[in-house]
Amino acid sequence: MKLFAILAVSVSLFLSACQSSMEPKEAVKETTSANEADISPSSETENIVLAKVGGWVLTKSEFNKVLSDLQSSGAAEGMDLSDLNTKEMLLQRMVNTEILYRVGLERGFDKEAKIEGASSKAKRVLVIQKVLDSLASDIEVSEEEIEEFYQNSGLTDKPLSEMKANIIKAIELAKLEEEVSKLADSYRDELEVEVNFENLGSDQ
Repeated sequence: MKLFAILAVSVSLFLSACQSSMEPKEAVKETTSANEADISPSSETENIVLAKVGGWVLTKSEFNKVLSDLQSSGAAEGMDLSDLNTKEMLLQRMVNTEILYRVGLERGFDKEAKIEGASSKAKRVLVIQKVLDSLASDIEVSEEEIEEFYQNSGLTDKPLSEMKANIIKAIELAKLEEEVSKLADSYRDELEVEVNFENLGSDQ
């Protein structure tokens, strides 16, 4: 069931990024926790730029704030947020999320009646969700894919009938991740996307 858990966390991180990445910077309280110490911002990292999407800029201190929020909320339970690979995955997801938002604005989703009157924070989440829904609408899962997933799951001791719904959801989520990446890649030049993974390990 490990893949199911990873994909569930992936969606949680997407939503957390939607809600956190545009919030004003706030100081993160000091803590004695080793993990939290690893992701707490300092004055040296305040202005280090991790990513740019059009006029949107993500600094290392803002990124660390998101990590802290994920950690305190339990949204990333079971993940090591001090791990560089995990940080790179989350940074890419935050960049993709910003791209999705800008794609949604380009498509006029923010002007729809059910979205236009929402608060700026809620509108952002709703616009991104509309883009995700549009990508998900074309996703199909074949019986062959279900069988292959089942055989490779390591859980064949359980009947496929009991696993099928979760398997379909897992495959759909994996395909959605692929579609998001494809869409984001297609807008990188237009939105002048810049991602500085090397700055994740920089403290100056």
